[in-house]
Amino acid sequence: MMPHGRLLEHFPSLRNAEKQLLEKCNLGELASFGTVKPKKSTPGNSVRSEFLRFLLLGGDSTHPIHERGVQLQGAFVEGELDLESANICVPFKATDCVFSEAIVLEDAKFESSVVFDGSSLRGVSGNRLVVDGRLSMEDIVSSSQICIDGAQINGAIYLSRANISDDADSSFSAEGSILKGDVFLREMNSVGGINFMDAHIHGQFNCKSATLTVTEGRAVQLEGAVIHGAVFFHGNFTSVGMVSLFGATINGALTCDGANIDGNGGRAFSAEKITVRGNVFFNEGFKTTGDVSFSGAELEGSLDLQGSEISGFILNRARVKGVFILQNLKALPASVSVSGSSVFMLRDNVECWGDKVFLDGFEFKFIHLDADSDAAERIDWLDRQVTYSSAEGKPHFHPQPWRQLKKVYEEMGYTEEAREIGIAYEERLRQFGLIGQMPKDWKPWRQKLFSRLVLDLHYWYGKLTGFGYRPHLLLGWFACVWLGCSAIYWVAASHGVFAPSNPIVFQNDAYLTCRPDRETAWQEANPYRLAKSVPAELKGEGNWYLCPELREEYTGFSPIAFSLDLLLPLVDLHQENDWGPLIATPKANVFCEFFSFFLSGKRLVRFVMWVEILSGWVFSLLFVAVVSGLTKRKD
Repeated sequence: MMPHGRLLEHFPSLRNAEKQLLEKCNLGELASFGTVKPKKSTPGNSVRSEFLRFLLLGGDSTHPIHERGVQLQGAFVEGELDLESANICVPFKATDCVFSEAIVLEDAKFESSVVFDGSSLRGVSGNRLVVDGRLSMEDIVSSSQICIDGAQINGAIYLSRANISDDADSSFSAEGSILKGDVFLREMNSVGGINFMDAHIHGQFNCKSATLTVTEGRAVQLEGAVIHGAVFFHGNFTSVGMVSLFGATINGALTCDGANIDGNGGRAFSAEKITVRGNVFFNEGFKTTGDVSFSGAELEGSLDLQGSEISGFILNRARVKGVFILQNLKALPASVSVSGSSVFMLRDNVECWGDKVFLDGFEFKFIHLDADSDAAERIDWLDRQVTYSSAEGKPHFHPQPWRQLKKVYEEMGYTEEAREIGIAYEERLRQFGLIGQMPKDWKPWRQKLFSRLVLDLHYWYGKLTGFGYRPHLLLGWFACVWLGCSAIYWVAASHGVFAPSNPIVFQNDAYLTCRPDRETAWQEANPYRLAKSVPAELKGEGNWYLCPELREEYTGFSPIAFSLDLLLPLVDLHQENDWGPLIATPKANVFCEFFSFFLSGKRLVRFVMWVEILSGWVFSLLFVAVVSGLTKRKD
């Protein structure tokens, strides 16, 4: 016995429109009841859903359906079109039609295409639907959800210019579906989101100029989807609600040029753990109200944010094998975070990073020639990093971004910029209290003592050599010490402080006129002579430095050479050994000796000599350390 609805005799009173449709289906022609959607049901345009189902199932033996299938236009379909579990062997095309109730396509199988272009629907329930051709719903208006979860569409899906409104989580849902063609949602207008979670799409996913609005939650759900083609949210694409591509895989490009996405007070664009094998374009007017996140993403192409306007950008723990472009933004983001990420090349403007920057663990191999490469700008960029307070209440410093930038500058041949970064890095270490740290098991007084010593040494290390990056500064300091001490020695020598070190010369009576105490020495040698008998050439103080009687064989005193001889530890200019200051015998009383040190010019000169000798050793050791590269070691 044939099931009800499978024979024409089950429909004894055919309407005019049904008769016409039956005739056209037998001939394989379009049954047109008008070129626009009907506003109401009339005998001339109404078709019962049960009769339409009879035709889709192939009619009966006396009224077979042509292989071109069921084609109708401008019809008013009354009742629920229930094709659950049906096997439709012919094409189905219903354009500019009105369906008074929902269409049920659950577990149905169409061996050809299904077309509802221009029609008005009250929703479609099509879980596990199978269509061997395309599924086309262009220009449709649906007052309820269209759901094809778990479906398999072997052709493309067309929803361009569709207008769908539903209070459910999504107005169009194809969760877990296998779509072997393209998905076109161009200029779609949806009150409610679209759901392609875990879908497998073999072609492109195109939402050009679509408008999606949700009151809360996600406007686009592509979590876990696999898309073999490109994904487009470009043109005038507008979304009120988050666009989520969490864990999706895109084998083509991801293009969002010109899109405007409002996250409804939350994140606007979520692409955490996404894999994109093409380029990602967020430029040419791309705008968001809410953050854009690519945390954990794997991008085999470039990531282009040029000309965009975003509230914030997150790229933590991501890998970008191409260029990361952050230039010419129309509005500065509140923050940019790239912690733990790596990019092949960085092409950016420093100001486009905003005021809050998270760079800890960020790695890049090159800086593009069009990027800002001025060291001062980069230092300002690094200084904008957000620091957190440690348990002790001290700000936490992130050294890795400084070392990373310095390394890249060195590898690119920007030697001077690398040096400036290195110097600034050492200064920040001191600023954040990372210089002079001592073991915590030391006693407090010992920690403070050694910490103060290390801090002072670090300070002077920076002043003398620029922390090893400015070794030529040593020459300036060397010259200052040399010439400054030379002036002191010249003044001292002019006042008779310096004398020959050789006792044979010093005690030779032939040089009596050279001695500063020559008058006293003559009187001691001639105790029975009156003071007025002192020869005129012996009166007053003598001066070894300016004494014409000193023979030319003996090394003459040169303040400049003497100062240089003290500064150069391993060089002998025959000054330090041949000349020295005249120093009085120390006093037994410690306090008298101490105060006389400050009141005696001769002792002060000797102190200057000690300082200069120590300075010479410091300069020499620092020079050797800089040349050998020891000062730049961090291990």
